Amino acid sequence: LRGGYNNASTDRAATTYLMLVPYEFAEKGLALQADMIFNSNFPNEKFEKEKGIIIEEIGQQSNDIYSFAENYFDLKIMTSEGYSHPILGNKESILLMSRERLWYLYKEYYKPSNIIIKINGNFESAIVKILIEKYIGKGSDSKISGQPDFKKTNFDGTLYALNAKQIQLNYYSFALPAPGAKSEDTAAFLFLSNILNNRLNKYLKPNFPIPIMRISS
Repeated sequence: LRGGYNNASTDRAATTYLMLVPYEFAEKGLALQADMIFNSNFPNEKFEKEKGIIIEEIGQQSNDIYSFAENYFDLKIMTSEGYSHPILGNKESILLMSRERLWYLYKEYYKPSNIIIKINGNFESAIVKILIEKYIGKGSDSKISGQPDFKKTNFDGTLYALNAKQIQLNYYSFALPAPGAKSEDTAAFLFLSNILNNRLNKYLKPNFPIPIMRISS
């Protein structure tokens, strides 16, 4: 696809796929993205190659001080099954991963009913709706199985500290119980968290007796 750009990223709750294309190739871009999402087949030779690439990324992340500190915080605060582990996993979990298990998860979660689509650009909404139904579907497939519960977290006032020689500066993270994603209070809570982040970094970092790299809530 001439002039197109494709990428993906994964966080704790979702994987995001991005397709950027010129206006005249909008339908082609949507068709390609849908084909990748719903019709992947994971050949054995490429599956093993990708496992090696992920292990390399894990090694690179282990040398990233920010990721090191963030993973430790998540390990302590997130008691939910799965959410306390690094997003990339670890070397052992990748080596033990089988194509059969990946295929099961792929078929379980990669369904129209489990997808949120966001489209920006110069287009007619009615036409885009038709294209989405053509290539993605109407979301009438079976529901997915349950997911880990974010509510299972440690909010007992415990202070967790990690003394690591490779961390030259200090990282401080604060966790507060938040409303659910569908709550009417969610937007206000995110706004409050933003203010807290800005004020902590603005007023606390310059006056703290020891060097601080990052403060977040």
